[in-house]
Amino acid sequence: MSAPTGTLFRSGLLAGVNVALVPGGSHAGELSGAVAGAAGALAASLVELALDGFEDEEERAGQTVRDAVGTRELDALVVDAADLFAGASAGIDGEAAFAPLRNCLDRSWDVVRTVANATLIPQGRGKVVLLAPRMDAGPHASAARAGLENLARTLSIEWARYGITPTTIAPGPRTSPDEVAAITCYLVSQAGEFFSGCLLELGAV
Repeated sequence: MSAPTGTLFRSGLLAGVNVALVPGGSHAGELSGAVAGAAGALAASLVELALDGFEDEEERAGQTVRDAVGTRELDALVVDAADLFAGASAGIDGEAAFAPLRNCLDRSWDVVRTVANATLIPQGRGKVVLLAPRMDAGPHASAARAGLENLARTLSIEWARYGITPTTIAPGPRTSPDEVAAITCYLVSQAGEFFSGCLLELGAV
């Protein structure tokens, strides 16, 4: 499936929309790659924020975000939490068995908090889209999906006063990256203003 243009979305739908994209960094990042292609085809202005930029202490990481975004206001942040889940190898037992879950949830929160403090909260608006792992991505994938859903729901309440609207997309086993990209483009478009604190579960069977 090609980028979601043509009959699905009008040409130039995301013209003037500034989107920050955070891929997981250690795998192919099929979801974030599809989002980048689709959003770019719809004329969005994309800024890719490297994951290693968030490993510094928060103020320095925040400055890295501000430097990357520049003088533009950021309309949306998209985090490939599915790739974060895939990027940590699970051990056999003990704490190591939860490495993918912790990497997914902890690092997603680090990224969202840093970008929100650096740009979204000061400007008083913005969207956050979390791309969850598939249900069959491995042990604890369901817990990761639930954690990301809870993060979006909680932040939709806590950050409502800042005009920030978080959502989570949870693809099913048969959901294609292009389908995830299409929903993401919809959410970061003007139509996405109506969604906050939602879990969009795709193709559950």
